[in-house]
Amino acid sequence: MLERIGKYKILECIADGGQGTVYRAFDPIFKRTCAVKIMNQLVTGDPGYLRALHMKTSLSTNLHHPGIVATHDCSQDRDSVYIVTDYLPGSLARRMDSGKSLTNRQAVKTAHQIGRALAYAHKHGILHGNVKPENILFSDNGSLKVSDFGIAKCMAFSRYRGSLYTRSSMFYCSPEQVSGNNMDHRSDIYSLGKLLKEMVIGTIPLSEEGILEGYSGQMGLPGLFGDNKNLMPNSIQSVVDKATSLIPEDRYNNMENMISDLQKALRDLPEDLILRRQSALKARTTNARSSKKHRGNSTTPTNDPNQKEFDMPPGE
Repeated sequence: MLERIGKYKILECIADGGQGTVYRAFDPIFKRTCAVKIMNQLVTGDPGYLRALHMKTSLSTNLHHPGIVATHDCSQDRDSVYIVTDYLPGSLARRMDSGKSLTNRQAVKTAHQIGRALAYAHKHGILHGNVKPENILFSDNGSLKVSDFGIAKCMAFSRYRGSLYTRSSMFYCSPEQVSGNNMDHRSDIYSLGKLLKEMVIGTIPLSEEGILEGYSGQMGLPGLFGDNKNLMPNSIQSVVDKATSLIPEDRYNNMENMISDLQKALRDLPEDLILRRQSALKARTTNARSSKKHRGNSTTPTNDPNQKEFDMPPGE
């Protein structure tokens, strides 16, 4: 296995995609763990892609948002080009692949957090272009961050564009992206709608072949998710339908409008019973510890676990 690239000590391989391989690595200068993505040989020999990659990385280093993975470096070591970012141990893909389903509220909240990060990038003129579970990462404390901004623009400059999309990426690409037409922020809106749908129903309804067949047909075809409306609450379905319209002009005008509808959908959804019970149990445990610590203090409040504690926000 590769032991070092540039100044970074390679610790283990953590992911392999269409454009490169990602490693967990150690930065000896700053004494921190980081992620190093080494681009594959197909793109390192492509001048157009490399120019776009350096431009993308330069722009990404100026994105300072709590929901965006920080980019630290883009360098070359002999024939290998690599990008260095923060290392985050968890991903939405691994959670979904492990069978840990999300509740409707968790799915909407996750989409809302992703949307806020994308909206920030859009305001800075940066399109993500590859929104998928593998690029939604989580820190040790559970904070969500979006990674791999701007890769789609790099692919647009590559002569090998069709070979750089992984099988999983194709499920989330907008019709204009697959067809090679010009795309803007509404392509990210489409991808987030597809991702929200998958988080709610727990699977991708159509095969890759079906999606590609739909893209090559008339733009007036019905939605690419098939007839699964009975699996989603109406408040979520309406967001998905608008976000995933095949015609860009029929989608949300901007990410802020989609975020607003996600907030409305969240208000319409009932609280998750299991999470409410967990929150109540946590509250009872905290109150019990507090009572033990301050035993004998007549001002210590006593709560009814069937009332006030269940009014607390669920621990999502």
